[in-house]
Amino acid sequence: MKKTFSVVEVLKSAWQLFLIHKKFYIKTVLIYGLIAVAADLLSGDKSMRLVDTILGLVSTISSWYGTFILIKASLSLTQNKPIPTDVSSLSLMSAVYLVLASILVACGVFLGLILFIVPGLIFAVRSSLAQYIIIDQNEKVIPAIKKSMALTKGYFWSFARLILCICVLGLLSMFPLFGLGFIVLIPVSTIAMSLVYRKISKMNEGSLEQVIV
Repeated sequence: MKKTFSVVEVLKSAWQLFLIHKKFYIKTVLIYGLIAVAADLLSGDKSMRLVDTILGLVSTISSWYGTFILIKASLSLTQNKPIPTDVSSLSLMSAVYLVLASILVACGVFLGLILFIVPGLIFAVRSSLAQYIIIDQNEKVIPAIKKSMALTKGYFWSFARLILCICVLGLLSMFPLFGLGFIVLIPVSTIAMSLVYRKISKMNEGSLEQVIV
């Protein structure tokens, strides 16, 4: 049986969820996005390297932390639960796992791109659920990447189409009103990935424990 899902239907469902909770999503993107942008703009003075480094770190942390909140909220909503009251809370270990997962995935993609490009693209798609698994299951880094590889097995082209569609929408979002389209695209794409993660996880329930041995 061919494994697939409808990218159009996923994006439609994500859009509907976004509209219901638009105040939360827009507020979150604006708060952490503005902090990141402001830090970037202020870090232009290369003569003050320490300040420049600190501001660059603030920008990265703000973007990353905002993404964490969006993922956590989306995972809850796609499980038919309200947004958690502690949506902004993050344990130290979870933070470490998320950072390490991002670094390992980035390194894997980079190495794959060096090896004739295709392996890097495949790894990027197959590992795209790792952060969602860490947040949802409090999983460690390597097990989370393994589970992502297991969940996306057989769904490569569906995930590739979804990610490509998000990238195209991202390019289009750069033009209207100086990129304000990202205020909508970022939450919608996060919800879309959460929806797919929930759907595939449910279909593979009870079979992933064999992956972590």
